[in-house]
Amino acid sequence: MIDSPSDLCILIVDDEQNIIQSLQRLFRTEPYTVFSATSGQAALDVIPGLKNLALIISDQRMPEMNGSEFLRRSREVSPDTIRMLLTGHADMKDTIAAINDGGATRYIAKPWHDDELVQTVRDSIDKYRLQLENRQQQEIIKVQNEELQNWNSSLKDRVLVQTTQIRNQLERLKLMSLRQHEIYYGVIAALAGLIELRSPISQLHAANTAALSVGMATRMGLGDEEIEIIKTAAHLHDIGKNAMSDVAFVSDEADMSDEDRRHYREHPVLAQTAIDMIEELRPAGILIRHHHECFNGSGFPDGLKGDAIPRGAAIIALADGCDRAMTGHLGVRAVDLAIESLGRQVGTHFDPHLFSFLKTEAHELYDSRYADSSATFTELEVLPSELRTDMVLTQDLYTPTGLFLMRSGTEMDSGSIGTLQRIYDIDPLLGKIKVGIPKVGSKH
Repeated sequence: MIDSPSDLCILIVDDEQNIIQSLQRLFRTEPYTVFSATSGQAALDVIPGLKNLALIISDQRMPEMNGSEFLRRSREVSPDTIRMLLTGHADMKDTIAAINDGGATRYIAKPWHDDELVQTVRDSIDKYRLQLENRQQQEIIKVQNEELQNWNSSLKDRVLVQTTQIRNQLERLKLMSLRQHEIYYGVIAALAGLIELRSPISQLHAANTAALSVGMATRMGLGDEEIEIIKTAAHLHDIGKNAMSDVAFVSDEADMSDEDRRHYREHPVLAQTAIDMIEELRPAGILIRHHHECFNGSGFPDGLKGDAIPRGAAIIALADGCDRAMTGHLGVRAVDLAIESLGRQVGTHFDPHLFSFLKTEAHELYDSRYADSSATFTELEVLPSELRTDMVLTQDLYTPTGLFLMRSGTEMDSGSIGTLQRIYDIDPLLGKIKVGIPKVGSKH
């Protein structure tokens, strides 16, 4: 029987010592004991010696064994332990694997909010205690029922008290389980909406829009919390388009039929609705809803005007427009031409105050992709096994199935080379990769 929370322990698994230390400090005043390990294998070695292991918090991105694989294996060793995934990467496939195979009840994004993380851990500890106490009480009832045949009727009141206690605990466990299920299915619904399989270009568009939005928001001096909401909303701003027809999905609004145009104008509301079930995503949902509003009030879905448009939504609208404008231009002046075309919509479509923050961010994001590299690089095609650290990608890289892997302009290092070689081992159809090698005398 667990007499107090101090009889319980939690295990933190992360290959970064500073993360472990931050979490240890965060939980320092909590009554349970905190253990740590710097790898999945080290954690698997220590788990059998931990008594009453209530909770495992594991990072996703770790060498040798990632978080989803570790949680799956830890489930075999300690099936009753509650599991959470700590991740700073948008790796949806591994996150889903951690939930489905590893039994993770929730994933926590880096950077986390201390108060929310502490409360989440407390809830998980309570759930583990209830599960353990319920099992122990069930064993007591089993023994008592066997003894009941030989006991006299005066002991019936004692059994009734025990049964009432168990019933109350079962009700508490049921309510907590319902809450966990709500979180679980909310995460799954959001993850499913994030996977834009219908168009690889859309995946890169979301990343570009997020990068521009975060860059502008940072340059404007906005707070970290607001920037995080803007970043989330920018990544998810187009998820409502999955409800559109295939023809409308790849068409410009001007070329759509009236029916397709009506569905298109509903997509910000559909996106907000899709993520509203997750409380933490509701502020982002508001920005997504309004990212097609225009400064002069001619936008949709609500026709907001000027300062009535949420600032984050106006930032995303400008970033979204910039990335779409880039598709119509090539060469070293691509960014300037795109900026000029957007400038003609300032005051009508876009907020004039925000426009001055865009140009520098756009150049930083796109210049290396759109500039002519022939003067400074010798271009060639190589297999992943032939990659070297003096090489630079000269073309956006996708898998044969259309999954975006890496942007043009990425400088090869040991990490990116290892990633591409692992992907090639999984999917040999990846083929050769276009790279550039700096010419003698050129500045890279």
